[in-house]
Amino acid sequence: MQYSALILLFLVCQSMAVVVVPFYGNFSNLPFYYTTVSVGTPPLTYSVILDTGSSDFLVPNWGCEDCAGDPSNFYSAQNSSTSTVISCKNNDYKCQNCSATQQCVYNVDYVGISETVQLTSDIAIIGKNVVVPHSFFGAITNISMSQKKRVSKFGQYQDDFYPEGVWGLSYRVLSAGGAPTLFDALTKALNIPKIFSFCVNKDGINGAISFGGVLPKSKDISYTAITHEDFYSIEMKDISINGQSLGLAPPVYNTKHCIVDSGTPQVTLPPSVFQAIETVFKQNCTKSNLHGVCDAPAGKTLFDGACFTFTPEQMAQLPTFTFIFGGGLPLVYHPAAYLQPWYTCQEHGALALMISPDSSGFGSVVGMSALQSYISVYDVENKRFGLGTNYGCE
Repeated sequence: MQYSALILLFLVCQSMAVVVVPFYGNFSNLPFYYTTVSVGTPPLTYSVILDTGSSDFLVPNWGCEDCAGDPSNFYSAQNSSTSTVISCKNNDYKCQNCSATQQCVYNVDYVGISETVQLTSDIAIIGKNVVVPHSFFGAITNISMSQKKRVSKFGQYQDDFYPEGVWGLSYRVLSAGGAPTLFDALTKALNIPKIFSFCVNKDGINGAISFGGVLPKSKDISYTAITHEDFYSIEMKDISINGQSLGLAPPVYNTKHCIVDSGTPQVTLPPSVFQAIETVFKQNCTKSNLHGVCDAPAGKTLFDGACFTFTPEQMAQLPTFTFIFGGGLPLVYHPAAYLQPWYTCQEHGALALMISPDSSGFGSVVGMSALQSYISVYDVENKRFGLGTNYGCE
């Protein structure tokens, strides 16, 4: 009765309101941002990466050996009075296997990591009091990369923290389990538009995400069309460096996809685009001694993955990128954004280039390092993606 009353009261009070939830993270230490979501009755709270490049909501299941977090706090459907275990015989979902108890089992694959999960439904509480009944999620039973290896790979300074789960914010069609997404469940439960927006604080530490509308201080938002409703796919028209176009045709940037992905730290581009950018940088060596490019041995430059420390003067010499998307939407990518700490950098304070070539043929990915300076708006309702000036995340 306690949670039923709470759900009813919340849905009545919050219907058609913009819900703002804080998120956390220091991009210089771990290149992801995460919020907290509680699951079950009684509720157990987990830190989950905010990922617009996937659609599954995942938390650690009781007994998972390689999952992040406190094992005594892992989710157990048996211990939650509001849980519903989804049968592997249910044809509404993409069950790949059956557990010993006939529960729906499937795999969720990310770059370099595969997770085996059991499909479950339960109450979710976002932030402190945003209650979402009947939320589907995958309870992680096995993960291919251990917590220690994940911290070693992605944690610049090797602290022991890594988020316990993932909140995939993209379209249901991408869901490995085929279940409605947590974002879908949230907007349906609160009767709010399918819109959310991100804002990172200007120091790169923490921020806020809004649901049902844009953040309160959002202004000057311009939009481009979402071209495919799977990932947040948009069309990249051009890239300029210090105002000079690379001169490549738009299809080169959009070989298969061009997506906006908060769960990817870097900007990845087709190899021909990456090569064109490197060429422009090296051509500028006749005009200025770009640190990490012009003064580095062949094969050991920023474009080869090498890390360098920079003085303010050296940083100021580097050019600025502008990505141009459909409808003329610009995204300016400053040196302070495209040079950041990375797990390959051994020296404290050293920076790596946050632009890399995509060898998989996927296409272009606009990652979080490029989005940090903006309020980004994912307007599913009107099939458009927007960028606005970051006036603050309050």
